[in-house]
Amino acid sequence: MAENWKQTADLYTGFIEKPKMTDKYLKKPPPRYVYEIIMNTMAKTGFPKGLLTAEEETLDYFNKDTKNKIEIFQKVIDITK
Repeated sequence: MAENWKQTADLYTGFIEKPKMTDKYLKKPPPRYVYEIIMNTMAKTGFPKGLLTAEEETLDYFNKDTKNKIEIFQKVIDITK
């Protein structure tokens, strides 16, 4: 998976402004980095509308508990598979 970071960077560069697509983070992305990519992609495209609640879309909710992170990521996985 880590070897595919360049494709991800090429795809997202110019599409979303934040977070920056850097090899440092794309090779082994921290959860918050992935969350920011998801949130900015959703804001840019509108897809998938209604997937997350207003509370789940806040950084405070995401940072509050590991369980919250897992729930958000699972919803994104389920809608994209």
